[in-house]
Amino acid sequence: MHRYWRPPINFFLLPFSGLYWSGLQVWYLYDKFRRKVKFDAFTIVVGNLTVGGTGKSPFVYLLAKTLSEESRVVVLTRGYGRRSREPVVLSDKLLPVELTGDEPLMNFIKLEKKVPFVVCKDRIEAYKIAKREFSPHVVILDDAFQYRKVVPDFSFLVFDERFFITSRFLLPAGPMREPLEAGERANAIVLNYKTGVPGEEKIYPDKPHIRLRYKPVALRRGGKIYSFNEIEQEVTAFAGIGDPESFIKTLEGIGFKVKEFERFPDHYWYKLDEIKKILEIGLPVITTEKDYVKLPDTLKDKIYALVIEPEIFEGTEIIESLKERIRDSIG
Repeated sequence: MHRYWRPPINFFLLPFSGLYWSGLQVWYLYDKFRRKVKFDAFTIVVGNLTVGGTGKSPFVYLLAKTLSEESRVVVLTRGYGRRSREPVVLSDKLLPVELTGDEPLMNFIKLEKKVPFVVCKDRIEAYKIAKREFSPHVVILDDAFQYRKVVPDFSFLVFDERFFITSRFLLPAGPMREPLEAGERANAIVLNYKTGVPGEEKIYPDKPHIRLRYKPVALRRGGKIYSFNEIEQEVTAFAGIGDPESFIKTLEGIGFKVKEFERFPDHYWYKLDEIKKILEIGLPVITTEKDYVKLPDTLKDKIYALVIEPEIFEGTEIIESLKERIRDSIG
């Protein structure tokens, strides 16, 4: 939990949350009269109500992997944190991470280049590109729950276990992008327990719930895959993600002893000297797949990326029902 969201600091920020709430009301009013677009392809939105790493990107990967087994799928994403404003397309080859952003490139690699990604802030423009180049049956809009210009056919709202112990205040006194009642727009809820013990919590009891967790499967370094017992137990780790504590818990759950851990801001662009300093500690170094794609090629054979696979342990019938709806839409 961010220190600004804890008492008593968050109480001093409540007036600013009030201003934020007022701005939301104006936005909601405007949205009622704004012309909206409906895509020809079956449109799925994945998003959240909170800031920070809830696990949208792994769920997008899992969704794209599953649906692409029988449909042409394209992921539309803004590529948050990238160093380019021009639309780019990931389809048959890798592009520099500066052009794509870390999460689109990471998922494109994990999907073995089988699912195209269109990276563009304007999702409507992104869809025009996707339709022209790929004629998709399905488009997945990543991090687009607040992108109200497009009418989705189905929307997922993702939360992680931290939601149940974190403030429900709006920004900046708390992590909420929108009030909790805004989640009524969603068709299904995804509860991502990452490394936590699955509970029986339900945020919106009347909505179908998917329960998700991360399964660490291997380590990757360079072009090679390693099992966990192939390296020393004592390691150094670093990450620039929204929830670094979950990464530490995952490593410890595998059996690693994390002797040193370096935290960086989410979507951080690493400097060569920072990584070299971590390597100088002399222990094996592990990072996330998201961070790994941003490392210089000269260092990728010296650092391990923890490969994780998200798995659904409850609610697979929701995905099966969604696949049936997509089949019907294709005809």
